[in-house]
Amino acid sequence: MKNFVRAAVLVLLVLLIPGCISKLVYHPTRDFQYTPQDIGLAFEEVFLESTRGNEIHGWYVPCQNARATVLFCHGNAGNISHRISHVKIFHDLSLSLLIFDYQGFGKSQGNPSEQATYDDARAGWDFLVKEKGALPEDIVIFGKSLGGAIAIELAAEVQPGALFVDSSFTSTYDVAKAHYGWAPRFLLRNYPYDSISRISKLQAPVCFFHSQLDDVIPYEQGVALFQAAPEPKAFVELSGSHNDGFVKSLDLYSKAIDAFIKEHMEDL
Repeated sequence: MKNFVRAAVLVLLVLLIPGCISKLVYHPTRDFQYTPQDIGLAFEEVFLESTRGNEIHGWYVPCQNARATVLFCHGNAGNISHRISHVKIFHDLSLSLLIFDYQGFGKSQGNPSEQATYDDARAGWDFLVKEKGALPEDIVIFGKSLGGAIAIELAAEVQPGALFVDSSFTSTYDVAKAHYGWAPRFLLRNYPYDSISRISKLQAPVCFFHSQLDDVIPYEQGVALFQAAPEPKAFVELSGSHNDGFVKSLDLYSKAIDAFIKEHMEDL
């Protein structure tokens, strides 16, 4: 009977793909909670053209006498208004910032997909290079959770000054397998985000963050990414859960970002 029920569930999931699996991978919201103005920062609201003519929405938050510019790729839920803590962290480190929403998130048009998220990140990169005149070696790509996979994909193509990967995974299948041992690979065939196969292509310094208490993405997957990445690289162990690790390790988090940028970008 159990085998029959399991088979029935799998058949149902197959019939509902891609809509069902898409909703498991992405959790966008449209409503905004905060803007940089709420923490006293001036910002520019930007709309960038991505795939299929869809416009994606973002904030460009300049910092006077900036050391570098961060291109931030957020996780799979909410929108940029839920990342105000990161906006403040980067500004306090004298870093300008472009933070954007993927298609279907916040004010961005379209619907999310793996390729669309890659295209959205590339649109952000092109905006910094072509519109703001940033040099590739002066751009930091920073990815959190799902955004880590997107950041790895982009960094493998464009060679930024540095890459930060915070609490990310080897592949979506590996995450599903860790939580649901029975999960078949084909369920995520349209959303593999196979970072472990791309990480060796990096030609930029990369710093990883992960907590052993991460309740969403196993710590071992962060370690596996670190081990597969080429030098130069660093690994910083956080405390706390998946969503609050950087908050509970805020001093360590900020100092690690600062030190890595100093070592690999400011001494060039």
